[in-house]
Amino acid sequence: MTKTILITIIALALNNCEKNAMDKSDSIEINNNSSYSIGCYFGLGGKNGTLYPDTTLPYSDNYIIKEIKPNSKFVYEVGLEWDEIFANIPKDTMCLFFFDTDTLNTYGWSTLRNEYKILKRMDLSLLDIKQLNRTINYP
Repeated sequence: MTKTILITIIALALNNCEKNAMDKSDSIEINNNSSYSIGCYFGLGGKNGTLYPDTTLPYSDNYIIKEIKPNSKFVYEVGLEWDEIFANIPKDTMCLFFFDTDTLNTYGWSTLRNEYKILKRMDLSLLDIKQLNRTINYP
C-alpha cells in the first residue's frame, strides 16, 4: 500500500514538472514574404553555436533551419521563455541570419559560412522581439 502511494506521488510530481516545463516554452514566428525559400539561424550559443557580438556562422549546420518556403511562415519553438534565454546570454542581443536555400544547396554549408553568403542579418534584443510581437517578417 505504501509503495503504491509513493509511486502515485512521484508520478504526480513528474507530471507537474512536465507541465511547468511546457508552460515555460516560447516561440517566434518567421514570415517569409519573398518569392524564394529561405533558411535561418538563431545565434543563441549552445553546442558549437555563436553568440553576439560574434557574427560568424557556426561551423556546423546542425541548428540551421534550412527551408522556409516562399510566402509561408515558420514557428521556431524555444524551450524557455525569451526572458530566460536573454538572461543567460552575455549581451542583450542575438543575431538572426537569413540565407537563400538555393545558395545553401548549391554551395554547401562550408562555403556559405566561409564566404558569409547571407541575405540578411538582424541583431535583436529582447525588447525588439517583444515590440515585434514575436514575429519576424522577411525581407
